[in-house]
Amino acid sequence: MMERMDVDKVRASGEVDVFGKKRNPFVLVGALATAGVLFGGITAFRRGNKALSQNMMKARVVCQGVTVALMVATSGVLGSDKALFQETWKSWTGDTQGKK
Repeated sequence: MMERMDVDKVRASGEVDVFGKKRNPFVLVGALATAGVLFGGITAFRRGNKALSQNMMKARVVCQGVTVALMVATSGVLGSDKALFQETWKSWTGDTQGKK
């Protein structure tokens, strides 16, 4: 039998989050970029191109750093409710009229 789905875990886009937490799309993009650079570096190393392999491993570290920085930077925004985000954005941009 099918289990009843918890309405709180279904988002407006239809996406269901099993753990009840919001997903950060930057994490997926960063993970894919990091994995791509890693496999490119491994491939270059197996082909004997040590200089390219070394540069790819440096690029992998940069991709990982950017991913972690994006996770930290967006965790407060994605972890809070929309009204709090809108208030913060208005205070940063100086929007006091509140467009509707």
